[in-house]
Amino acid sequence: VMPVDVELYSLSAGGVPEPKADWTASAQKHMKAELVRRTQSLGLTAQLMDDKAADEFAEPMALHAAVARSIALHHATGGAWSLPTKGGKLDWSFDDALRDLQ
Repeated sequence: VMPVDVELYSLSAGGVPEPKADWTASAQKHMKAELVRRTQSLGLTAQLMDDKAADEFAEPMALHAAVARSIALHHATGGAWSLPTKGGKLDWSFDDALRDLQ
């Protein structure tokens, strides 16, 4: 399981987002603990990837994020944003780009 990518902010009175490092660290700790707890409660096993190992996969994960945004825009939103070549099918692939993560 990849490390959780989360960053928490507070909004100033003027609406400016201000990053909160302590909130972010706490959220990451609690989310990781809940992932472990939930995995165990379901009787599953999962290997948590440490931050150093995850850094090696930063580029493929950026690709994953871009594809996820494209799916959200072109498939889930649809309408004028739908891609005519997809014919409404959810047909997306990473091919071999994420093979090392399997």
